Amino acid sequence: MSTSSSDENEDEQSAEKKKPMTTKPVVVVRDITVNLDEETAINVSVRVDWASSRVVHYSQYPPLGVIVEPTRDGVKITEVTDASSPFRANDIIRAVSGMIPTMKYGQGNLLLGGNGRPGFKRVMCTVRSALEIREEEEEEEDEERLLRLIDVEFETCLKAIQSNSKAGDYEVVLVVERRKAAAE
Repeated sequence: MSTSSSDENEDEQSAEKKKPMTTKPVVVVRDITVNLDEETAINVSVRVDWASSRVVHYSQYPPLGVIVEPTRDGVKITEVTDASSPFRANDIIRAVSGMIPTMKYGQGNLLLGGNGRPGFKRVMCTVRSALEIREEEEEEEDEERLLRLIDVEFETCLKAIQSNSKAGDYEVVLVVERRKAAAE
């Protein structure tokens, strides 16, 4: 009887070895601190698609001297039109600075029912890739919906870039993923 129990154990062990191993894809996140102005620094966590990718940020006054397009990887810089631009073709925009209109009140004005004045608050907007959109969506994969969401990310990125110049003479801060193959 001891042989039959050992045979059963061996069968169970070999069945466990034959089971396909399912592994979750490795998510690579890079953290970077971006100075928006003299008083404000923000920590940005960016998901990158390649472990060998670097994440860098640059500040530049508009126009940026780049042509961007929506892709499944995110908003990609397809062409650099200004030779002095710090950006490179194939850089993928992962975050961009933007200006949000707000009302600003003096220290005592709010308590006394005083006057406020319009102003702007500087923020960082992240730009998602198709992979991130798919993971966040709980519905079934719908190709048309995915393409619409990619276009929404692209429009949001463009509006954030434009908001820097509408709010005044502010530099645009871009956080880009630079893949090793693209850098070489």
